[in-house]
Amino acid sequence: MIAATGGLIAMLGCAAVGGFVAISLLIDADPIDRQNAWAPAMLALVCAVGLLAVGAGLTFLLLGRDAGRSSTVWIAAALMPWLLYITLFSLTVVLGEHGDDPAVRVSGWAGLLGGSLAVAALLCAAVLLGIPSTRRHVARRVLANAVPPQIGQPPATVHNATVRMRRSLIVFVVSGVLLFLYIPASALGEDPDILVMMVVLPIVFLLVIVLPMVLGLLGARRAERGRRRGATLARVGGGLAVPGTAVFLLISGFAAAAAVVGSAEQREAALLPTVPSMMLGALLVVSYLLALGTMILGLAALADPRSEQWYAAQASPRPTPA
Repeated sequence: MIAATGGLIAMLGCAAVGGFVAISLLIDADPIDRQNAWAPAMLALVCAVGLLAVGAGLTFLLLGRDAGRSSTVWIAAALMPWLLYITLFSLTVVLGEHGDDPAVRVSGWAGLLGGSLAVAALLCAAVLLGIPSTRRHVARRVLANAVPPQIGQPPATVHNATVRMRRSLIVFVVSGVLLFLYIPASALGEDPDILVMMVVLPIVFLLVIVLPMVLGLLGARRAERGRRRGATLARVGGGLAVPGTAVFLLISGFAAAAAVVGSAEQREAALLPTVPSMMLGALLVVSYLLALGTMILGLAALADPRSEQWYAAQASPRPTPA
């Protein structure tokens, strides 16, 4: 288990190094090559975040906390859409009309090989950490010193899950509102299709993030009342919100990068200067990551062995007084 998680960190590190190498080769390239450097650039960013997240999960796991196991599985689910997108995009770069250019070829192959390696590592780690034998092993360590569950009084893990899901929903909503205010003022605001974008994006945000997170919060509150199905409902909501979060993280990153790599006309016509636009875009990326991390911690708390033990205690028949 630990070896598999360590292998994941090593593979993600290799992918990140490949991305940074490709970027360094394209620093002085022409605009076409700079656009093709998006794949390794995104790969490096995603892998850096993945390294920090998986490193934190491994630390919790070594300390005997089930949150490390459960959160690593959810981190794998959160990173998978990014890495699949990067891998497919890199394939199009390799097979594209500029694939014969040495710099473009290095960029595409770095993204393709690194992304494929990271996807394989994520799948292996998620499977090995999610199988019943691993869960039972970690549960024995966690429950060895745990206080026996009490009827009607949820443990701290279940209560904290509800609090984290609520905070995650709030951060998501605030980040979404800020993004919709930021896009028209950024270089992307000069896109001819900006009006269509500003109508469609709020609807998509409501459907793929807000509604799933509301579902997850309702599930967490039901779980706090001792209903195991509530925890399952929260996992469904969180799982539905993960791909949507990846989409809006991508949009925020593009909006921030457009302040640097966008056309001169777009940058000059933007309401926000280059540096403030980049900083606000980076802040939005961080806020989405914070909301996603808070949600993952909430879902991990619902899957904690102490939470599972409490669900079972609530479902068991209570003795009737003589």
